[in-house]
Amino acid sequence: MSEVKKTKRPANKKPTTSKKTVQHKTTRSAVKETVDFKDLEKDTEQEDNKLVVVIALAVLIIVATVIGLLVGCQKQEEEDVNETTNTTSGDLIIPGLDDEEDSEEEEAVKTTSKSETIYEIIYILDNTKHTSKIKKGKFIEKYVPSGYKSCMYYYNEAMTQGVDFSVAPSGDTKIYMSCELKEYTVTYKDASGSVINTETVVGTDTENYKVMDGSSLGTEANKFLGWSKTGDKNIHYSSGQNVKLNGDLNLQAVLGSAVVKFVNHIYTHEQPVPDSNASSDEVVEVPTEEEAAEEPVDEVTVGYTADELASFSLPENPADVGLTVPTYFVIVDEATSTSYVVVANDKEELGEREVKLEDVEASKPNWYEPKINDNVEEKECEFQFWGIGEDVPGSGYVYTVLDETYKPTEEETEIQAVWDVQEEDRNDPNAEPDPEGEPDDSEGAYGNADSTEPGPTEPEPTEPAPTVPVDENSTVSGQ
Repeated sequence: MSEVKKTKRPANKKPTTSKKTVQHKTTRSAVKETVDFKDLEKDTEQEDNKLVVVIALAVLIIVATVIGLLVGCQKQEEEDVNETTNTTSGDLIIPGLDDEEDSEEEEAVKTTSKSETIYEIIYILDNTKHTSKIKKGKFIEKYVPSGYKSCMYYYNEAMTQGVDFSVAPSGDTKIYMSCELKEYTVTYKDASGSVINTETVVGTDTENYKVMDGSSLGTEANKFLGWSKTGDKNIHYSSGQNVKLNGDLNLQAVLGSAVVKFVNHIYTHEQPVPDSNASSDEVVEVPTEEEAAEEPVDEVTVGYTADELASFSLPENPADVGLTVPTYFVIVDEATSTSYVVVANDKEELGEREVKLEDVEASKPNWYEPKINDNVEEKECEFQFWGIGEDVPGSGYVYTVLDETYKPTEEETEIQAVWDVQEEDRNDPNAEPDPEGEPDDSEGAYGNADSTEPGPTEPEPTEPAPTVPVDENSTVSGQ
């Protein structure tokens, strides 16, 4: 049988692990096995306690490390933000990246950031600030606050060092401004030219000024038709219309019984001109005298009294009522001193002899399909006739040609000055000739090959005015 007894561990032996201590003694008669269970339980309990302590310490160390890292990252981010705000180089800084341990992905981010460096331009006027952002290498723009004009720009608060707009900034830049507050006078006159009201408009009110209602100025014989800024029968603004002022404005009332709109139309199979009447909420900018001299005029509205309508006659030339001759683009074989190069629509800054693709597509012969890098010439259209157009089901858009006997009969009439490209550009010069040797006139000035209607003629007084249908074979794209 086995005998259990207490034993002492020899002094010259090192302790083993905390597992069971078992001593085997073998004799020929029996195997004696001695186990010290009390020491075993004690050692096991001590080792368990040590393990718990070690685990607890490890957990505390991990928690402390995480907290330390979070606090360190927060401080680093605050320092990086301050460095980004105060930097003079303007390079973007990515917080929380270790230069020595950057991954390939982080390096890619840095490279992208450097190639897309953004600078802040802060404009300061009195106690107000306006911030814009530009890419590195771009130039500072002359920002003008709403309601101000004639601004000056400086690098320093003392306003002694003017901004050089031809030099790209090398970092975030503060611009100190001095501007003049807008203040304009709007003067209203009755139909005889006598002043009836004067208003002073200041600051941001100049950006959205509502024109005075003139309906009370009408008489029983002649109603109020609108306001003229030129003091004649031409109508430029209506009652209650919202306008942006760029200077003093003098408006004179136009009285009468009817309005006639003369509108430029380039010959097209599409509805040529959309409704040009401004809504009551739309703000129309009043051009300066310099701008008005350069801007093309595609619509002129004139007021007529009953007596003036009785003696009405069509102008011999659209320029007689102030319409501008429209233009179109056509391809040329090689560049000349007057030609343009067609460039992409997204190009921000155009060269002196460059034109965007969309502008060429908007006005061209129908046979021409413009492409980037084409060389094109800008030419004036040729006036064809005065007409009144309408969309006729089954026939498309049809013009009724007017002659010198025509007189408006409606309270509001739109008369179209119909233009076409020059005769030499009405057909594709590279098109194959007709098999029978006859020229292809399917894209002539006034219609298509199936049309039996002639061009504009002078009909007999007893006959209706000729009509000119417009279809997909017409010559030019619409404007």
